[in-house]
Amino acid sequence: MAVKLKDQSKSEFILSKEDARAIFESEIVRLLGISGEEFLRRWDAGKYAETPDDLEHRNVLHAAFLIPFGRQDS
Repeated sequence: MAVKLKDQSKSEFILSKEDARAIFESEIVRLLGISGEEFLRRWDAGKYAETPDDLEHRNVLHAAFLIPFGRQDS
């Protein structure tokens, strides 16, 4: 659930940890066809370290931007 900030003049909102993780999980499945947990395991193992910045690998690069949504435990 999104929580609005007190200053209603801004269009920002804060996601709960659960919502952020749900977004992460669904987007990783959509982009890569694997679970968010598996993506993070592969990422941490360095599987994507040499991923080129090109159209063929854009889904991996998009997934990388979502990592903060998946690491809500810290």
